[in-house]
Amino acid sequence: MMTRRQFLTVSTVLVAAAMSRSAAAAPYPVRSIRLIAGHPPGGQSDVLARIIAPKLGEMLGRSVTVENRSGAAGSIAATLVAKAAPDGYTLLICSSGSLALTRVMIADLPYDPIRDFTMITRIASTPMVLAVGHWIPATNVRELIEYAKARPGYLTAGSSGHGSSSGFTLELLKSAAGIDILQVPYGGLAPAVQALVSRQVDMSFAEFSLVAPHARKGTLRLLGTPGRSRFAAAPELPTLHEQGLPDVVYDSWTGIVAPAGLPGEPLARLVSALRELLRSPDVYQKLLDSGFEPVDDTPVEFAATVKDDVRRFTAMATRLGIVPGRAGTSAASGGS
Repeated sequence: MMTRRQFLTVSTVLVAAAMSRSAAAAPYPVRSIRLIAGHPPGGQSDVLARIIAPKLGEMLGRSVTVENRSGAAGSIAATLVAKAAPDGYTLLICSSGSLALTRVMIADLPYDPIRDFTMITRIASTPMVLAVGHWIPATNVRELIEYAKARPGYLTAGSSGHGSSSGFTLELLKSAAGIDILQVPYGGLAPAVQALVSRQVDMSFAEFSLVAPHARKGTLRLLGTPGRSRFAAAPELPTLHEQGLPDVVYDSWTGIVAPAGLPGEPLARLVSALRELLRSPDVYQKLLDSGFEPVDDTPVEFAATVKDDVRRFTAMATRLGIVPGRAGTSAASGGS
Protein backbone atom coordinates (compact mmCIF):
# COMPACT_ATOMS: atom_id res chain seq x y z
CA MET A 1 0.00 0.00 0.00
CA MET A 2 1.24 3.48 -0.87
CA THR A 3 2.16 5.59 2.13
CA ARG A 4 0.97 9.18 2.51
CA ARG A 5 4.51 10.46 1.79
CA GLN A 6 4.77 8.33 -1.36
CA PHE A 7 1.34 9.50 -2.47
CA LEU A 8 2.31 13.17 -2.04
CA THR A 9 5.59 12.62 -3.88
CA VAL A 10 3.90 10.94 -6.84
CA SER A 11 1.18 13.59 -6.87
CA THR A 12 3.77 16.35 -6.96
CA VAL A 13 5.57 14.73 -9.86
CA LEU A 14 2.32 14.24 -11.79
CA VAL A 15 1.24 17.84 -11.21
CA ALA A 16 4.65 19.14 -12.31
CA ALA A 17 4.52 17.00 -15.45
CA ALA A 18 1.02 18.21 -16.22
CA MET A 19 2.09 21.81 -15.76
CA SER A 20 5.10 21.23 -18.00
CA ARG A 21 2.90 19.71 -20.72
CA SER A 22 0.46 22.60 -20.34
CA ALA A 23 3.23 25.19 -20.68
CA ALA A 24 4.62 23.39 -23.70
CA ALA A 25 1.19 23.34 -25.30
CA ALA A 26 0.44 26.97 -24.46
CA PRO A 27 0.55 29.30 -27.43
CA TYR A 28 3.65 31.50 -27.72
CA PRO A 29 4.40 33.74 -25.90
CA VAL A 30 3.67 32.94 -22.25
CA ARG A 31 6.14 35.39 -20.69
CA SER A 32 8.02 38.61 -21.46
CA ILE A 33 10.52 38.84 -24.32
CA ARG A 34 14.01 40.35 -24.26
CA LEU A 35 15.10 42.40 -27.27
CA ILE A 36 18.89 42.79 -27.13
CA ALA A 37 20.37 45.86 -28.84
CA GLY A 38 24.04 45.86 -29.81
CA HIS A 39 24.44 49.65 -29.72
CA PRO A 40 24.42 52.10 -26.79
CA PRO A 41 21.43 54.37 -26.11
CA GLY A 42 20.94 56.69 -29.07
CA GLY A 43 22.47 54.24 -31.55
CA GLN A 44 20.53 52.96 -34.54
CA SER A 45 19.45 49.60 -33.09
CA ASP A 46 18.51 51.21 -29.78
CA VAL A 47 16.34 53.87 -31.45
CA LEU A 48 14.62 51.28 -33.64
CA ALA A 49 14.17 48.86 -30.74
CA ARG A 50 12.36 51.50 -28.69
CA ILE A 51 10.05 52.26 -31.60
CA ILE A 52 9.30 48.59 -32.24
CA ALA A 53 9.22 47.05 -28.74
CA PRO A 54 6.06 48.65 -27.28
CA LYS A 55 3.94 47.90 -30.34
CA LEU A 56 5.30 44.37 -30.68
CA GLY A 57 4.46 43.78 -27.03
CA GLU A 58 0.89 44.94 -27.63
CA MET A 59 0.49 42.62 -30.60
CA LEU A 60 1.91 39.58 -28.80
CA GLY A 61 0.18 40.28 -25.50
CA ARG A 62 3.44 40.22 -23.53
CA SER A 63 5.96 42.90 -22.63
CA VAL A 64 9.04 43.31 -24.83
CA THR A 65 11.95 44.83 -22.91
CA VAL A 66 14.97 46.42 -24.60
CA GLU A 67 18.43 45.61 -23.21
CA ASN A 68 21.57 47.40 -24.42
CA ARG A 69 24.70 45.23 -24.67
CA SER A 70 26.97 47.45 -26.71
CA GLY A 71 30.60 46.92 -27.66
CA ALA A 72 32.85 45.18 -30.22
CA ALA A 73 30.83 46.47 -33.20
CA GLY A 74 27.67 44.76 -31.94
CA SER A 75 29.28 41.32 -31.60
CA ILE A 76 28.85 41.21 -27.80
CA ALA A 77 25.06 41.35 -28.13
CA ALA A 78 25.08 38.93 -31.08
CA THR A 79 27.16 36.40 -29.12
CA LEU A 80 24.76 36.58 -26.18
CA VAL A 81 21.75 35.86 -28.39
CA ALA A 82 23.51 33.16 -30.44
CA LYS A 83 24.09 31.22 -27.21
CA ALA A 84 20.58 31.75 -25.80
CA ALA A 85 17.84 29.12 -25.80
CA PRO A 86 15.92 29.02 -29.12
CA ASP A 87 12.54 29.59 -27.52
CA GLY A 88 11.55 33.01 -28.87
CA TYR A 89 12.14 34.87 -25.61
CA THR A 90 15.58 36.29 -26.47
CA LEU A 91 15.81 38.26 -29.72
CA LEU A 92 18.53 40.41 -31.25
CA ILE A 93 17.99 43.67 -33.09
CA CYS A 94 21.08 43.75 -35.27
CA SER A 95 22.69 45.71 -38.09
CA SER A 96 24.38 44.76 -41.33
CA GLY A 97 27.62 45.57 -39.51
CA SER A 98 27.10 43.33 -36.49
CA LEU A 99 25.59 40.41 -38.40
CA ALA A 100 27.50 40.37 -41.71
CA LEU A 101 30.49 42.70 -41.64
CA THR A 102 31.91 41.41 -38.34
CA ARG A 103 32.14 37.97 -39.96
CA VAL A 104 34.68 39.47 -42.36
CA MET A 105 36.45 41.90 -40.04
CA ILE A 106 36.84 39.94 -36.76
CA ALA A 107 38.95 36.80 -36.93
CA ASP A 108 37.85 35.22 -33.63
CA LEU A 109 34.13 35.95 -33.96
CA PRO A 110 32.34 33.42 -31.69
CA TYR A 111 29.27 33.05 -33.91
CA ASP A 112 28.39 32.51 -37.55
CA PRO A 113 25.81 34.95 -39.00
CA ILE A 114 24.00 32.23 -40.95
CA ARG A 115 24.46 29.06 -38.91
CA ASP A 116 23.82 30.49 -35.44
CA PHE A 117 20.67 32.58 -36.01
CA THR A 118 17.11 32.22 -37.19
CA MET A 119 16.31 35.15 -39.48
CA ILE A 120 12.98 36.82 -38.72
CA THR A 121 12.86 40.02 -40.76
CA ARG A 122 14.75 43.14 -41.68
CA ILE A 123 12.81 46.05 -40.25
CA ALA A 124 14.49 49.05 -41.83
CA SER A 125 17.08 50.40 -44.18
CA THR A 126 19.26 52.73 -42.11
CA PRO A 127 20.88 55.14 -44.57
CA MET A 128 24.42 56.26 -43.79
CA VAL A 129 25.86 59.60 -44.78
CA LEU A 130 29.29 61.20 -44.79
CA ALA A 131 29.15 64.12 -42.35
CA VAL A 132 31.88 66.69 -41.77
CA GLY A 133 32.22 69.48 -39.25
CA HIS A 134 31.23 72.98 -40.34
CA TRP A 135 34.89 74.01 -40.01
CA ILE A 136 35.91 71.73 -42.89
CA PRO A 137 35.80 73.79 -46.14
CA ALA A 138 34.16 71.13 -48.30
CA THR A 139 30.66 71.12 -49.74
CA ASN A 140 31.01 67.83 -51.64
CA VAL A 141 33.16 64.71 -51.56
CA ARG A 142 35.58 65.86 -54.25
CA GLU A 143 36.39 69.01 -52.28
CA LEU A 144 36.92 66.88 -49.16
CA ILE A 145 39.32 64.60 -51.05
CA GLU A 146 41.31 67.59 -52.33
CA TYR A 147 41.46 69.02 -48.82
CA ALA A 148 42.63 65.67 -47.37
CA LYS A 149 45.28 65.13 -50.07
CA ALA A 150 46.78 68.52 -49.30
CA ARG A 151 46.99 67.54 -45.60
CA PRO A 152 47.98 63.84 -45.31
CA GLY A 153 47.12 62.43 -41.88
CA TYR A 154 45.60 65.72 -40.72
CA LEU A 155 41.90 64.78 -40.79
CA THR A 156 40.32 62.47 -38.21
CA ALA A 157 37.16 60.39 -38.53
CA GLY A 158 35.03 59.02 -35.72
CA SER A 159 33.71 55.46 -36.06
CA SER A 160 31.99 52.86 -33.93
CA GLY A 161 35.11 50.72 -33.90
CA HIS A 162 36.85 47.88 -35.67
CA GLY A 163 34.52 45.70 -37.70
CA SER A 164 31.84 48.41 -37.80
CA SER A 165 30.06 49.70 -40.89
CA SER A 166 31.29 53.25 -40.24
CA GLY A 167 34.92 52.17 -39.96
CA PHE A 168 34.71 49.88 -42.99
CA THR A 169 33.10 52.56 -45.17
CA LEU A 170 35.85 54.98 -44.17
CA GLU A 171 38.44 52.44 -45.35
CA LEU A 172 36.56 52.14 -48.66
CA LEU A 173 36.76 55.92 -49.08
CA LYS A 174 40.44 56.09 -48.16
CA SER A 175 41.32 53.33 -50.60
CA ALA A 176 39.22 54.66 -53.49
CA ALA A 177 40.41 58.26 -53.08
CA GLY A 178 44.01 57.55 -52.07
CA ILE A 179 43.83 59.70 -48.94
CA ASP A 180 45.18 59.36 -45.39
CA ILE A 181 42.62 59.92 -42.64
CA LEU A 182 43.06 58.76 -39.04
CA GLN A 183 40.19 56.62 -37.77
CA VAL A 184 39.23 57.23 -34.11
CA PRO A 185 37.05 54.42 -32.70
CA TYR A 186 34.29 55.00 -30.14
CA GLY A 187 31.93 52.69 -28.30
CA GLY A 188 29.15 53.37 -30.80
CA LEU A 189 28.06 55.83 -33.46
CA ALA A 190 26.12 58.01 -31.02
CA PRO A 191 29.31 58.91 -29.07
CA ALA A 192 31.24 59.17 -32.35
CA VAL A 193 28.75 61.74 -33.65
CA GLN A 194 28.90 63.60 -30.34
CA ALA A 195 32.68 63.72 -30.72
CA LEU A 196 32.23 65.17 -34.20
CA VAL A 197 29.81 67.82 -32.97
CA SER A 198 32.25 68.81 -30.20
CA ARG A 199 35.16 69.03 -32.71
CA GLN A 200 37.12 66.09 -31.31
CA VAL A 201 37.09 64.59 -34.82
CA ASP A 202 36.52 66.13 -38.26
CA MET A 203 34.15 63.70 -39.97
CA SER A 204 32.23 60.44 -39.72
CA PHE A 205 30.17 57.98 -41.70
CA ALA A 206 27.04 57.78 -39.57
CA GLU A 207 23.35 56.97 -39.73
CA PHE A 208 21.33 59.81 -41.20
CA SER A 209 19.04 59.80 -38.15
CA LEU A 210 22.00 60.67 -35.89
CA VAL A 211 23.47 63.54 -37.90
CA ALA A 212 20.40 65.11 -39.55
CA PRO A 213 19.44 67.24 -36.48
CA HIS A 214 22.97 68.67 -36.31
CA ALA A 215 23.00 69.32 -40.06
CA ARG A 216 19.76 71.29 -39.76
CA LYS A 217 21.42 73.45 -37.09
CA GLY A 218 24.47 74.02 -39.31
CA THR A 219 26.85 72.25 -36.93
CA LEU A 220 27.56 69.52 -39.47
CA ARG A 221 27.52 69.37 -43.26
CA LEU A 222 26.32 66.27 -45.14
CA LEU A 223 28.36 65.49 -48.27
CA GLY A 224 26.74 62.32 -49.60
CA THR A 225 25.59 58.78 -48.95
CA PRO A 226 27.50 55.54 -49.63
CA GLY A 227 24.21 53.78 -50.40
CA ARG A 228 23.43 52.36 -53.83
CA SER A 229 20.78 55.01 -54.33
CA ARG A 230 19.51 58.23 -52.79
CA PHE A 231 17.06 57.81 -49.94
CA ALA A 232 13.61 59.18 -49.28
CA ALA A 233 14.48 61.25 -46.20
CA ALA A 234 17.06 63.32 -48.12
CA PRO A 235 16.52 62.93 -51.88
CA GLU A 236 18.73 65.96 -52.53
CA LEU A 237 21.77 64.20 -51.06
CA PRO A 238 23.83 62.53 -53.85
CA THR A 239 25.47 59.15 -53.55
CA LEU A 240 29.25 58.86 -53.47
CA HIS A 241 28.91 56.84 -56.66
CA GLU A 242 27.35 59.88 -58.33
CA GLN A 243 30.30 61.93 -57.11
CA GLY A 244 32.85 59.75 -58.86
CA LEU A 245 33.46 57.01 -56.26
CA PRO A 246 31.71 53.87 -57.60
CA ASP A 247 33.64 51.57 -55.24
CA VAL A 248 32.42 53.30 -52.08
CA VAL A 249 29.07 51.55 -51.65
CA TYR A 250 27.62 50.35 -48.36
CA ASP A 251 23.92 49.75 -47.70
CA SER A 252 23.11 49.63 -44.00
CA TRP A 253 20.08 47.86 -42.55
CA THR A 254 18.66 46.72 -39.23
CA GLY A 255 16.83 43.46 -38.60
CA ILE A 256 15.62 41.08 -35.91
CA VAL A 257 16.94 37.55 -35.43
CA ALA A 258 16.61 34.75 -32.87
CA PRO A 259 18.96 31.91 -31.90
CA ALA A 260 19.24 29.08 -34.45
CA GLY A 261 16.63 26.36 -34.18
CA LEU A 262 13.67 28.59 -33.30
CA PRO A 263 10.53 26.39 -33.54
CA GLY A 264 7.88 27.06 -36.17
CA GLU A 265 5.18 28.49 -33.91
CA PRO A 266 7.16 31.34 -32.30
CA LEU A 267 8.83 32.07 -35.64
CA ALA A 268 5.48 32.33 -37.41
CA ARG A 269 4.05 34.53 -34.63
CA LEU A 270 7.03 36.87 -34.68
CA VAL A 271 7.15 37.15 -38.47
CA SER A 272 3.42 37.83 -38.67
CA ALA A 273 3.43 40.38 -35.83
CA LEU A 274 6.48 42.25 -37.08
CA ARG A 275 5.30 42.45 -40.68
CA GLU A 276 1.88 43.70 -39.56
CA LEU A 277 3.55 46.16 -37.20
CA LEU A 278 5.83 47.56 -39.91
CA ARG A 279 2.86 48.11 -42.20
CA SER A 280 0.84 49.97 -39.57
CA PRO A 281 0.59 53.69 -40.48
CA ASP A 282 1.78 54.98 -37.10
CA VAL A 283 4.95 52.84 -36.91
CA TYR A 284 5.68 53.32 -40.61
CA GLN A 285 5.50 57.10 -40.24
CA LYS A 286 7.50 57.10 -37.01
CA LEU A 287 10.30 55.20 -38.76
CA LEU A 288 10.30 57.65 -41.66
CA ASP A 289 10.31 60.63 -39.28
CA SER A 290 13.31 59.10 -37.48
CA GLY A 291 15.31 58.83 -40.71
CA PHE A 292 14.71 55.13 -41.43
CA GLU A 293 13.09 53.44 -44.43
CA PRO A 294 10.80 50.55 -43.38
CA VAL A 295 11.45 47.05 -44.77
CA ASP A 296 9.56 43.82 -44.08
CA ASP A 297 11.54 40.97 -45.64
CA THR A 298 10.54 37.35 -45.25
CA PRO A 299 13.01 35.14 -43.33
CA VAL A 300 14.21 33.66 -46.64
CA GLU A 301 14.79 37.09 -48.18
CA PHE A 302 16.56 38.25 -45.01
CA ALA A 303 18.90 35.23 -45.01
CA ALA A 304 19.71 35.83 -48.69
CA THR A 305 20.62 39.46 -47.91
CA VAL A 306 22.99 38.43 -45.11
CA LYS A 307 24.69 35.81 -47.32
CA ASP A 308 25.10 38.34 -50.14
CA ASP A 309 26.51 40.94 -47.74
CA VAL A 310 29.08 38.52 -46.35
CA ARG A 311 30.17 37.67 -49.89
CA ARG A 312 30.40 41.34 -50.97
CA PHE A 313 32.18 42.47 -47.80
CA THR A 314 34.70 39.64 -48.14
CA ALA A 315 35.48 40.71 -51.70
CA MET A 316 35.82 44.36 -50.64
CA ALA A 317 38.16 43.50 -47.75
CA THR A 318 40.31 41.36 -50.04
CA ARG A 319 40.54 44.16 -52.58
CA LEU A 320 41.51 46.67 -49.88
CA GLY A 321 44.01 44.34 -48.26
CA ILE A 322 42.16 44.43 -44.93
CA VAL A 323 43.22 41.57 -42.67
CA PRO A 324 40.67 40.46 -40.04
CA GLY A 325 41.69 41.51 -36.55
CA ARG A 326 40.88 40.12 -33.14
CA ALA A 327 37.84 41.43 -31.31
CA GLY A 328 38.67 44.77 -29.73
CA THR A 329 41.71 45.40 -31.94
CA SER A 330 42.29 47.16 -35.23
CA ALA A 331 42.48 45.35 -38.52
CA ALA A 332 45.54 45.75 -40.68
CA SER A 333 44.78 47.68 -43.81
CA GLY A 334 47.10 47.62 -46.74
CA GLY A 335 47.99 51.02 -48.11
CA SER A 336 45.20 52.99 -46.47
